[in-house]
Amino acid sequence: MNKEEHGKLEIKKLTVSEGQSEETLSFHASIYWLGEKVGAASNDGTGGCNSIVLDEGKIKYLDRMESYASQFTFEIQVPNGKLESVSHSLDTYISDLVYDKHQSVGHYWGPDRRAVETHGRRLKSIMKGLSFNN
Repeated sequence: MNKEEHGKLEIKKLTVSEGQSEETLSFHASIYWLGEKVGAASNDGTGGCNSIVLDEGKIKYLDRMESYASQFTFEIQVPNGKLESVSHSLDTYISDLVYDKHQSVGHYWGPDRRAVETHGRRLKSIMKGLSFNN
């Protein structure tokens, strides 16, 4: 992901609760599209997807934000050990923005990136229409 291209979709006012973070990073952030605040994203840190809530009248931006996010990819490790490139959803793109911003201020959550790998496995499973627990 090219950080210079994140300008259309940004997160601001990021707060992280590392003490509540278990399977995923517990956070709350404001979402900005083309410089305008359009909503908020959060995660309770217990695994699972982010909660994305758009402000009143901002649902009109959802398709454009999803389309923008899907232009970017990330790699996940599949069971055979190979890396596979996957297009972002709005949810996973926001997760990347959160992790990038959190790490840029000197934080590195998870000594072995277990939560990031778990998130990738869960995403791959969802894409295949499956569901599982760790």
